[in-house]
Amino acid sequence: MQEYLYERNGDRFLVPAEVATRVKDDINYLVFQASGSLFGGYHENPLKRFYKQPIYFEELKKEVRPRSTCCFSYLTNNKKRCVTCPHTCAAFSASN
Repeated sequence: MQEYLYERNGDRFLVPAEVATRVKDDINYLVFQASGSLFGGYHENPLKRFYKQPIYFEELKKEVRPRSTCCFSYLTNNKKRCVTCPHTCAAFSASN
């Protein structure tokens, strides 16, 4: 989602304030206001259930927007979990 791109790389993109505001407004509309029909034959907006607010984790010293579903990156050759892993984030949340 564009918000992820801007959150993770915001300092790399020099955009006017009105563009940044428009992006936030667009994301707000797409995630929270748009009806399901905008996305095809859905009765409800399919993006809404996957959207999570960022949570600050002291262990990572940063905000993370936990994923709702696992990407299974830990099953690849590098065996690492992604920073937004729902399993890792749940463990951090439980320890707080």
